[in-house]
Amino acid sequence: MLVGTGAGAMKVGERGRDGFRPRGEGPSRLDALTDGVFALAITLLVVTNEIPTEFDEFMSAMLGFPAFAACFAILIWFWFTHHVYSRRLGLIDAPTTAITAVLLFIVLFFVYVMKYLYAWLLAHVIGVGPRELVGDLTLGDARLLMALFSVGFLAVCLVFVALYARAWRSRERLGLDEIERVVVQDEVVNWVALGGIPVLSLGLLATNVPWLIAAGGWCYGFIGLVKFVTGYRHGRRLERVMKSG
Repeated sequence: MLVGTGAGAMKVGERGRDGFRPRGEGPSRLDALTDGVFALAITLLVVTNEIPTEFDEFMSAMLGFPAFAACFAILIWFWFTHHVYSRRLGLIDAPTTAITAVLLFIVLFFVYVMKYLYAWLLAHVIGVGPRELVGDLTLGDARLLMALFSVGFLAVCLVFVALYARAWRSRERLGLDEIERVVVQDEVVNWVALGGIPVLSLGLLATNVPWLIAAGGWCYGFIGLVKFVTGYRHGRRLERVMKSG
């Protein structure tokens, strides 16, 4: 049985570059549902109430492309994370299905918050995009919007922690070897660390100091640093396990 298509297809049980032997025997109905919901979420990013009738309106809509690109990148990141999980483990039991359903629910809520937030940030803070499409916000409104984004981001992180925690509890049934157990453990660490960013953001947003409230948004710049540190740690651990084996 092959996992994937084309030149990158692998046999089930053949170890990949990440050290994992994929157990997913092709797309399941749960994968199909997940793909469909993420496709719907991406569609919601570009849906507008009406087609522009004037060229100026068209150009104004085109200036909103940077906000769309930022939201699109985040959704693809979340989708690919779930795709890798499904490909690696092939778990389709009741707890995994329930956790995935929670993820899909969060994504459909998160897309509205994310779309408005990025459109406002790019137009009114960075100066990229049409300011008339997104009205200016008071400090309280901006704090609430950022808090909603942080809650959504934290919820997604907790979902991926729950998925890999479920994989860890099923390690004996799945027959995970030492290398694969390191991968699962480090995925939990990665998403716990990423979940610390929205927690920090919510803490900063809870203050009444304007520059700290602003820092509650800019702290998401630490995502790259967190990914680098957890990735470096994982690489070192994986290297030690492979050498010892």
